[in-house]
Amino acid sequence: MNPIESLFRPAVLLEHEYKVTEHICQVKLNQNENPYSFPAELKAEIEADLLNAAWNRYPTVFPDHFIAQLAGHFGVLPENLLIGHGSNELIYSSLWAILGHGEKILIPEPSFSLYKTVANLCEALVVPVLSNPETLKMDLAELATEIHRHQPKLTILCSPNNPSSQRIPYDDLISLLKMSEGLVWVDEAYIEFSENQSLVDRLNEFPNLIILRTFSKAYGLAGLRLGFLVSSAEIIRQLRKTKVPFTVDEMSQIIASKILKRMDLVDRNVELIKTEKARIFAILKDIKGIQVFESDTNFFIFKVLKNPLKSVFANLVSEGILVRDVSSYTNLSGFLRVNVGTPEENDQFLTAIKTIVS
Repeated sequence: MNPIESLFRPAVLLEHEYKVTEHICQVKLNQNENPYSFPAELKAEIEADLLNAAWNRYPTVFPDHFIAQLAGHFGVLPENLLIGHGSNELIYSSLWAILGHGEKILIPEPSFSLYKTVANLCEALVVPVLSNPETLKMDLAELATEIHRHQPKLTILCSPNNPSSQRIPYDDLISLLKMSEGLVWVDEAYIEFSENQSLVDRLNEFPNLIILRTFSKAYGLAGLRLGFLVSSAEIIRQLRKTKVPFTVDEMSQIIASKILKRMDLVDRNVELIKTEKARIFAILKDIKGIQVFESDTNFFIFKVLKNPLKSVFANLVSEGILVRDVSSYTNLSGFLRVNVGTPEENDQFLTAIKTIVS
């Protein structure tokens, strides 16, 4: 260990920085983004509001006016909401508030990698529960057994899940909430594409429930970095204490506020993605050389059966198409992930993958 490294906590030295492999490709289908932007006239309205904003002034510590608008949109009270600079910020700040050295956090695997990273930085004890390697689905009985056995302080349930694209059925989530004495964190980043309904309507029944949502996927605002938590007033009050102040900037609030008033556009784009998803799945399942899994999200995960995965990935890049290599995740050796793009982008991907693996 060099002298500089010795000045950092051991938990930090053991972790790696978060990375997304960058390739310059015309067709970018690797980060589960919404492929549709918003009409020019709406952007012009937003531009006028941005020009009138006081760029030289700090935003409020917590964006109270925007919180009130968002609370009305979801039918909750403002004290049930915490907004952050992307859901990733809320994962960091909230897990820091909850977890201490040696305290247990249950995380099904595979799951969004940041949960395990932050848990390790908190020096918490991660209890993994593996999905079925054949279906990639979580088993309710096994989850229940492990929660009962370990009594984790925090349980993470991503439904629908990234990267497996599978959901935990709604009734199973309710069963797990009823039996859990600790906090239950349900990540609903992809809920707008799911067969499940959101748990927001059950908030009052479960004082230990924390729901994470994002503006990056269905709302098409990944470039703004806005995420939010929905929970009991007491939980939100505690999580505010570790939330970094002033991170939700005025520009993001202005843009997101406008989009919330145009949910017709958001809903239209979600339906376009769902329609394309059905078309893509029908084609992918007939391509020999891959095994595609049904998806409850805006992306697909598929296993490369014969060709070397790295070669398939590289050949797609050479065709100007970027997907995500998720083969390092638990139970996902040999898997790639691709999100739904525009019809033209999807056609380019489908043509390329069929040629490459055949």
